[in-house]
Amino acid sequence: MAAAHRALCRRRRELFVVDRLEADGARAHGVLDGVTITRTVRMPKPGRHAAG
Repeated sequence: MAAAHRALCRRRRELFVVDRLEADGARAHGVLDGVTITRTVRMPKPGRHAAG
């Protein structure tokens, strides 16, 4: 867990940090590279997740 924390800290500028989701789940608002942006998102089906 500590290694994952360190890795995220090193890459924090590359992360899209979501601070708000629209009620319908179609848009995510957040910060990427210090800029506030809105992205259109598609939520995965229940029980599915990204491999990695």
